[in-house]
Amino acid sequence: MTVALLGALVSHGAPGNPAGGGAQPASLRYVQDGCRMLGPFASMRRANEVASEARGYGYSVTAYHNGDGYYVRAC
Repeated sequence: MTVALLGALVSHGAPGNPAGGGAQPASLRYVQDGCRMLGPFASMRRANEVASEARGYGYSVTAYHNGDGYYVRAC
């Protein structure tokens, strides 16, 4: 799942469904200033795992809870 999310994160076009189909529990949304928001995740631990992997790609990230789930903002 992380590979599919980060593959969409580093792509230059709009994200689509990953090849191979299947359930996609987290979503990718574009927010202001070209940043992207991944989530929701069920736990902060999972959000931190995704954030750590995004940091490895050179993104500046923040993991947070907004009342309905845990999200990662990547810029």
